[in-house]
Amino acid sequence: MQNLLFSLFFGLILFVCNISLTGQVNVNFPKKDKEELTKIRTSNIDLSGIWQIEISQKDWPGMPVFEDDDNGIATAKIEHIGNRITGRVSCNARFADKLGSLHYEKEFSGSFDGVTFFYKDKKVNGYRNNHKTMRRLETCLKTAELEFFIKDDHYYMEGSWSGYGHISGGPCSPGKILMKKLNPDVSEKEIQTFDVLFSKLTQKKKDIVIRKNKQTVKKLNGRKVSEGKQVTIRSNYITIEVYDHKKNDGDIISLNFNGDWILNEHEIEKEKHVVDVFINGDRDKNFLILYAHNLGNVPPNTAGIIIDDGHRKQRFTLNSDLKHSDILYFNVKEPKKK
Repeated sequence: MQNLLFSLFFGLILFVCNISLTGQVNVNFPKKDKEELTKIRTSNIDLSGIWQIEISQKDWPGMPVFEDDDNGIATAKIEHIGNRITGRVSCNARFADKLGSLHYEKEFSGSFDGVTFFYKDKKVNGYRNNHKTMRRLETCLKTAELEFFIKDDHYYMEGSWSGYGHISGGPCSPGKILMKKLNPDVSEKEIQTFDVLFSKLTQKKKDIVIRKNKQTVKKLNGRKVSEGKQVTIRSNYITIEVYDHKKNDGDIISLNFNGDWILNEHEIEKEKHVVDVFINGDRDKNFLILYAHNLGNVPPNTAGIIIDDGHRKQRFTLNSDLKHSDILYFNVKEPKKK
């Protein structure tokens, strides 16, 4: 499978996720003969559906690589109405050598004139990275003009892309995109599996109950959520460290950040487990909830939490049991001038 390929900008790693992740720099795009290139295209073509994505980009020394399995697949879901296109890309991958994992969803839009898809990334959702050494990773927001063609009864869109980091705005190394629409006879099971990735926003609404007046969380999975603590941070990017702050007593927890499960059924220990997340500027409240799966040997379930915004580290202790969950709310302020 293809490697996840990166570019470096002022100490920030700007990344894109590939459908296949191996060590080669160049993607072997399918060759098109003259007859295929001149195949009649019409504006009646419907691009709606599930697409696979391959992206090529220059590598750099020391870039992290992904395990050679299916978890590195990135897939897009497109809705095509008239000449307007909207869609989402979902990326899930595990780093090699058990160094961590990466997840994000990306919204995109554009237009299609029957020949060219004018593609533009709009927004990143649910980003999380827990690589042990590669911190401060950003995804590239891309624009591209993708040529549509038909080959072997498949739909393809191919072209060059350019982009920039979605937080810093730093430039990414350009590359190529190839999108391939799955066969119409793809099994129903595959479609259902893929659709689960894009139903998370709906599932969040069912999992979480919000207090209407205060816009704070009232319940998570039927459990009451505390009033919580307010945490002031000075960056849109934070590193969350979770650990057992007293002694290992078998506490098993999950962490929910803004409705996304960024850590699932993890037994906390003295050794810190680290996850990077981006603050969502479109939300009134960004939050982190400690969800207990047991009470450990010494109830309640207790975890030490360190919030690092790149300016300072703040330590908290959260307690949860099988009926209640503790929560932190984040307020972003401008960094202090030196």
